[in-house]
Amino acid sequence: MIDKFNFIIERIGADKLLHFFLSAWLVAESKEYGFIAMIATFLVVLVAGVIKEQVLDKEPDKRDWLWSVYGGLTSILLWFI
Repeated sequence: MIDKFNFIIERIGADKLLHFFLSAWLVAESKEYGFIAMIATFLVVLVAGVIKEQVLDKEPDKRDWLWSVYGGLTSILLWFI
């Protein structure tokens, strides 16, 4: 089981998984306030991700931002289940 996790971390990267789970968690936390709040949080996460990548990182990586998008969308899609 540990080998599978290590494979995933090596294949995707710990930084991208952190982007995914942080954005997923932030959007999921807003679910108690309704669907509109989740969408608003998702948009805030997207803007913050773009600002972080373009301003704070010395080498911006678009894939980090995409993993943030994937995490937020996953939380929104799970809201429907």
